[in-house]
Amino acid sequence: MKQAISLLLALALALSLGLVMGMPAVASATTWYVDAAVDESGNGTSWEEAFKTITEGINAAAPGDNVEVAAGTYVEQLIVETSLTLTGVGRPTVDFSGFTGSTNEITDAQGTHHDVAGIYVNAPDVVIEGFRFVGITHEVAGLNAAIRVYSYGYDLTVDDNIFDPCETTGNARVAITVKWADGLHFTDNVVNDYAFGVDLVDAGHHIKDVLVEGNEFNQDTFIPNSPAGRDSAHGVQLSLGDNLAVRDNKFVGPGAEPGENTPDIYGIIDFGGQPWWPHPEYSSTFEDNTIEGYYTGIGTTAQATMTGNTITDCEHGVLVYTPAAYMAGTVINFNSIFDNSLGVSNPMGEAVNARYNWWGHETGPDHDGLNLGGRGDTVSDDVCIGPWLHRPHEQFVPTAPCYAGSVVLASEATPVTVNNVTSYQGGWNSFSTPIALDSSANTVSKLLALTTGSGLFIERAQRFDPDAQEWVAIIMGNQLVGLDYTIRPGEGFFIQVRSAGSIPVLVRTDATMPPGRDLVAGWNLVGLSSLQAETVATALSGVDYSRVLSPRPPNSEAWIVPPDGADDRFMKVGEAYWVSVGQPGILSGMTTTPVADDMTWDLNQLDE
Repeated sequence: MKQAISLLLALALALSLGLVMGMPAVASATTWYVDAAVDESGNGTSWEEAFKTITEGINAAAPGDNVEVAAGTYVEQLIVETSLTLTGVGRPTVDFSGFTGSTNEITDAQGTHHDVAGIYVNAPDVVIEGFRFVGITHEVAGLNAAIRVYSYGYDLTVDDNIFDPCETTGNARVAITVKWADGLHFTDNVVNDYAFGVDLVDAGHHIKDVLVEGNEFNQDTFIPNSPAGRDSAHGVQLSLGDNLAVRDNKFVGPGAEPGENTPDIYGIIDFGGQPWWPHPEYSSTFEDNTIEGYYTGIGTTAQATMTGNTITDCEHGVLVYTPAAYMAGTVINFNSIFDNSLGVSNPMGEAVNARYNWWGHETGPDHDGLNLGGRGDTVSDDVCIGPWLHRPHEQFVPTAPCYAGSVVLASEATPVTVNNVTSYQGGWNSFSTPIALDSSANTVSKLLALTTGSGLFIERAQRFDPDAQEWVAIIMGNQLVGLDYTIRPGEGFFIQVRSAGSIPVLVRTDATMPPGRDLVAGWNLVGLSSLQAETVATALSGVDYSRVLSPRPPNSEAWIVPPDGADDRFMKVGEAYWVSVGQPGILSGMTTTPVADDMTWDLNQLDE
């Protein structure tokens, strides 16, 4: 009896777990085969019995099935309204280039549509991979696309495909357009000569969770005078959504030269953040992309984070049209933005955070008010630029931004030859550091190494020994002389350069107290230890001095002031000054490390 009960219990357990023979727990997916080379269509259950068209395979598939397509050329429009995986084996070509406006009627949650497309996707969890698509020429009217996605087409994956242009016209309009469908993953594709690569601008219904990653967009074409009298080409176009990520793509555009109209040519453009879109918590992320040759590299009207991107050869590297409500969440950090006509343009009147970027030169970006000595890309007003990176962003860890700026040495020495001996005249600059330096740049030898390759050649550099009241050479012929010397804030130097350049100011990231420097009775060569220009009275508060002298180099005029004129003269950041001291004292610094993120650098300019 006990044995019978045990057998019944075992049978019941097997039934509950679906383990009885002939009762599988999960139905297995079916693979359907398509091969254009077969003489006539079979039943699609093997390569020998393959369907001749992709449409037959799609029509035969049940949800979850696979359709494998052999190498060859297929000229047909595809309607996918079943969840399936469509895989190219041997990179088959699906050619839409002969279409001249033919449409299919597609009904989704938003209604019935008549659009021009090569593939219509209107089912969830579809995968399209391994194909070559030849697109519809952009001469065909409308936003025709190689792939068009409707509201039921959420969680679509388009991976490892090649999108080539129409072979007769050499162009195509749109690679993929998405309407109202969340969850697109467009990854590891190559898009050649499409005016629009990934197009979400028709969305308008809060599209979310889009990933565009690892693709290559080669856009040597644009739509002239379209859609509103503008030349148009967009690598990726986003609109009104959240968690929209564009990462690790390469964009090569048709060129940055403006035409007679206003170009609408962007590597990435995000149209979110409009006044009718009250969602400042929604955001887009643009990371680690390489963008070159567009009128605008990245343009945004939304709250966006841009980091790790390299943007070159554009009229505008980044164009910000973000409304005030979104601007605080817009961050442009740790990018390489260089060789553009304008690095960052912000016409909105609300400051945007563009700190910790490499601008193409260690002196930072060019701005008449913020950074007079900058030799990198120009930036517009309302762009927060400091601190900036001394080298391209790839060489630094974003969580430890110690590379902050530089001091420009602008005068060039002139060679003079007498009796076949060449010496150099002029080219003298004064130099000082305003803050404690990073350990990688706090000695003369380390600073020399950091300037290698920058074009700066130091003919000689010398410091003034206040105890001995005499000069001490530390560099001759761009080589270290004698023992290495530690650079301290508040100390001045004189440097003669053969050619103009700059010396980096690389700031420590660990905590330090404000620096202080002992002053002796007699002459002292000092520099500010403040990140902003100060009056002589403020900088030398508490010091018993009788005169302060600003030597001519690199100032336009030399000046000397007694204490009663100390409120009328400013000491500049990065330069050195003679101070005649009566009784020994201390030059008190005003800077600590780490530097606050919102610190505006004031190197090489007079802030009166």
